[in-house]
Amino acid sequence: MPSFISISELVHTFSNLGHNETIIDQLDCVFSKNEITAIVGPSGSGKSTLLSLIGSLEKPTSGTITFDDVDLSKLNNTELSSFRFEEIGFVFQQFHLLPSLSVFENVMAPFLTKKVDFKKEERVKEVIHQVGLETKSHVLPSQLSGGQQQRIAIARAIVNRPNWILADEPTGNLDSTNSELIFDLLVDLHETQQCGLIFVTHDLDLARRANRIIHMQDGRIIEDQKGERVC
Repeated sequence: MPSFISISELVHTFSNLGHNETIIDQLDCVFSKNEITAIVGPSGSGKSTLLSLIGSLEKPTSGTITFDDVDLSKLNNTELSSFRFEEIGFVFQQFHLLPSLSVFENVMAPFLTKKVDFKKEERVKEVIHQVGLETKSHVLPSQLSGGQQQRIAIARAIVNRPNWILADEPTGNLDSTNSELIFDLLVDLHETQQCGLIFVTHDLDLARRANRIIHMQDGRIIEDQKGERVC
């Protein structure tokens, strides 16, 4: 159950028309599971890329990311997939629900190729109830509102009992009322399930409600400050 994510000398580049562009530039940072951390910055500052690197969805050009003593660069693809399933839950701005599957089937999807030591169906029912949509288990995503779809996406993200939730603009497609509901749900999961929460947002009011706010620009952290929430 990793308590810290440590990032050292992280660099990520990509080739654009024959030129290498640096997205993450010699970044050093430590994230604590006990904190809710918001990452903010202008478009193109590298915040979503950083979240993808932390979640092992992308591999950095150089540098290290460690979860306590687990160095992601030392894991092969199979080991990374297992680590990601066991430790990380992802929430995105786009809900990424499969349109032809019911709510129940969407939340069950992460288990399709994985073995677990608990009853899958019971766990799926539990998390759908946890996000308050147990009456919607057998409907299709198209029959849900945007806020409801995001709650199901969160249920899918936590169905594997992750130690960390990584959320990329989780309220970006929602109105203010649903944004509040989704943020409150994520905070409740952090507090009751004791999982770390790192989220990217353009909403500075939302960011201020975290324990910690990291400001990024040009692939670097330019400011690291406390938010309004007290640990």
